[in-house]
Amino acid sequence: MGYARCPGCGGFGYRRCLTCSGTGKLHQFLQLTVQWENHNFEFIADNKSDFPTECFKNVTGLKMFYDEQKMVSPVTHFHEPSINKASKNGISQHRAELTESKILRQRHSIEWLPLTKVNYIWKDGEYDYYVYGNENQTFAKNFPKKEHFAIM
Repeated sequence: MGYARCPGCGGFGYRRCLTCSGTGKLHQFLQLTVQWENHNFEFIADNKSDFPTECFKNVTGLKMFYDEQKMVSPVTHFHEPSINKASKNGISQHRAELTESKILRQRHSIEWLPLTKVNYIWKDGEYDYYVYGNENQTFAKNFPKKEHFAIM
């Protein structure tokens, strides 16, 4: 930030010009724009069912691990090897992709999301549905018609 001589009046301020309003000086500054972004990496381990994993975005589970600091380290001693591998890959991917950005804070968490598949027979038909998350949300791909079935 600083001052510069008005080009309209030469800095003398003898006439009231539109550029400096008669002060003879112009106030100059630089404008800095900061853009904040969140970059997420998500991994769902060993989902061998036909349950659509995007449903997990709307529910909560049990936090099994949480770490937040300037730079987090990969999880290496979790009992599920695919989690350890995904943790390492996610952190490597962030570091490789964000070379032009300044990382201010990282958060790393592992959450256990309950998922139960229920198989049942209704009026000579076999069906299934899922109950998931702490909220016990339900998802059914092949649910029977509503007028024939009611959940109690």
